[in-house]
Amino acid sequence: MLGRGVRFLGKILRSPCSIRLVAKVMPNMVAAQRMFMFTGIDSFPLMAVPFFILAGDLMNRGGTTIRLIDFANSLVGHIRGGLAHANVVANMFMAGISGSSVADASAIGSIMIPAMEKAGYDRPFSAALTASAATIGPIIPPSIIMVIYGVSVGVSVGGFSPPASSQG
Repeated sequence: MLGRGVRFLGKILRSPCSIRLVAKVMPNMVAAQRMFMFTGIDSFPLMAVPFFILAGDLMNRGGTTIRLIDFANSLVGHIRGGLAHANVVANMFMAGISGSSVADASAIGSIMIPAMEKAGYDRPFSAALTASAATIGPIIPPSIIMVIYGVSVGVSVGGFSPPASSQG
């Protein structure tokens, strides 16, 4: 029974009429797929993603990252292990600005790991602390993950507040 159906389908697909039908319909289907593919990503809030990356790069080149680390160090540097605490605080501030944990780890780590090593911390500890402190990036709004979530689900990105930070 299955063999007859396959043979019948093969005969239909080899007929000149079906070849013309496929030749006429196929370009329209491809054009529709392209249109839906591009309109799916045609969203104003998604423009925030490359601008987050640009903001992190501008902060590094402009020296804002060093000032941010100095500010974090002035807040918690007096505590025992203050440079490690300053690393975490600086990553939290950077997370609110850049929105990416990779950007946080590279920006803060390039400055803090050598500084912590010079202050007597072990290099593996400094690297592990920076990497783990940078993971706060996607949690603190606005982050790249929250922007993509808001766009894909249809939630307002500006008014988005995760349940962990809501007051009720």
